[in-house]
Amino acid sequence: MGEFGESGDLLGARHYYWGACFLCGRKSSPGNLMKRCSRCKCVFYCSQDHQKKSWKEHKHLCKYMATSADNAEQFNFFSGFITGSRESWKTFRMNAIQTCEILLSTTLSLAEKEIFLFPRACRTCNISQEVMIDCAKCYCVSYCSAQHKEEDKEDHKEMCRPLRLAMLADTYESQVGIGVPAIPSELDAKYLGSAPDITHFLPEPFRSQNNEISKAELEHCFLTCQLSGALTILHAIDTFRPSLAKKKTLRIHIVGANIYEMLGIIKWEYLL
Repeated sequence: MGEFGESGDLLGARHYYWGACFLCGRKSSPGNLMKRCSRCKCVFYCSQDHQKKSWKEHKHLCKYMATSADNAEQFNFFSGFITGSRESWKTFRMNAIQTCEILLSTTLSLAEKEIFLFPRACRTCNISQEVMIDCAKCYCVSYCSAQHKEEDKEDHKEMCRPLRLAMLADTYESQVGIGVPAIPSELDAKYLGSAPDITHFLPEPFRSQNNEISKAELEHCFLTCQLSGALTILHAIDTFRPSLAKKKTLRIHIVGANIYEMLGIIKWEYLL
């Protein structure tokens, strides 16, 4: 975070989704799938033009991942992982990031790290191969076979929409600007304390009937991110310092705060 777009808006860090263009964030669709980098086979683009524009940034990691796969005589960097537990899969990916940074003598960007963390691999067994079966709704989950897709059907049903929302929100913030919707203007006349969860303060919006992510859902996502810090502190104070209701002033120091915490700073006045 900290870069500014052409309009002068602060942009969020770019994220990696194999189901979206690595340069512009455009999402795959059944009729317009992303084109895979023919060398590393791990990064995807919406067009040859965007692949060319991204090459200067991508070439060093691309060569590293492609060479690793070629030396092991496998399809891509992840194809050699033998099916194991989710913990061993996690360890493999985390170690891969550290090894890459050491060998390339660099610190990978967030998006580059996510290439290792969220590859196009089977959700059920972690296998990565040339032909995969993707979820055509979220393009965040893929399977090595129809059987594995069926086995994960119920679990993915709960996660598909949140994954679509995450991709949309991440793309918006990295391409348009940090999402800072207006904070609801309704204020309590007196201090009412905390609540079991954030939906007490920000009720979830109704889902659109056509199953698309609505503007209200996207704004709710941004608001919960903006307000979760303040609400967490409110909950902690309400739990361990119940005398807060009698206080006239409250001073809060946010250790390690950066420009993101400064956005919508009025939220502290609203909530506390």
